[in-house]
Amino acid sequence: MSTSLSPLLAPMLSSGQMRAICDDATVLQRMLDFEAALARVEAATGVIPKAAAEPIAKACKVSSFDLAALAEAAPRSGNLAIPLVRALTAEVARSNPEAAR
Repeated sequence: MSTSLSPLLAPMLSSGQMRAICDDATVLQRMLDFEAALARVEAATGVIPKAAAEPIAKACKVSSFDLAALAEAAPRSGNLAIPLVRALTAEVARSNPEAAR
């Protein structure tokens, strides 16, 4: 079963602007934007090392993530956040293992 709106019926069910807001890549990027902001705040308050914030923020690009793999992992976790944070940690570790800790 597809969760995508039919191109034929989509205009009757939702506006183009709303479909763009609810697009999977857009939603995931907003979640990554949150993670980047969280890392910066945690670094500023001493929760994580200051040097970790930018490598985390730089890894928060939706193009670096496999949306299909995240979708497959989400039901096992009961949400999308857990597999996203795991994937983000792995992405950060590729460039900066210390920041991924």
